Amino acid sequence: VEVGYIGILPLILALAAIFLRRDALTKFFAVLTLISLALALGGYSILHGWLNLVPGFSQVRAPARFILLMDFALAALAALGLESLMHPLSRSARRAFARLRAGLRWAWLFAAFLLAPVLFVGMVTYQDRDPVLFARAANAVSGGVLFVMFFGLSLALVYLRGQLRTRLWGALCVALIFFDLASLGANVDVGESDPTQNFNHP
Repeated sequence: VEVGYIGILPLILALAAIFLRRDALTKFFAVLTLISLALALGGYSILHGWLNLVPGFSQVRAPARFILLMDFALAALAALGLESLMHPLSRSARRAFARLRAGLRWAWLFAAFLLAPVLFVGMVTYQDRDPVLFARAANAVSGGVLFVMFFGLSLALVYLRGQLRTRLWGALCVALIFFDLASLGANVDVGESDPTQNFNHP
């Protein structure tokens, strides 16, 4: 409830929904995404400060958990985007989709050829320093490489739209999302202890 990672392809599909659809449902989930993100930022967002003036809202604990609502809205947008891309697009939607693909291509090139090398240089810089700092730098490089990899696979699927049978393309999208979330979430909050043991007392 506090990590908020939904995967790379779902973010791209959510963008596709915003680019390709102009209906009330898409607008609702887009606004819900932004409001939830602002609430999840807690004290770092002016919206949270304003809502603290509402009686009772100041008692809400762990505002970061609003990220769950943001993920729900993003998942709904991703589903709408996938649905749109699995059907024929109008002429204006095709133009919007072409702009989205071009923007995503430039973003991937930036990440692959600028962001990842900068992270690697940072890791090498900390190689002979504090082991904790080096471990953090190595984790950043690992995360950067995984980001570039999943972004590249997602972009490849975006470009394969129309080249494959619709059902196969949709199944590949779902498979990539599963692989992304299962790979990066496999060790999140995993433990052997009984979560109820602190409550077992008279």
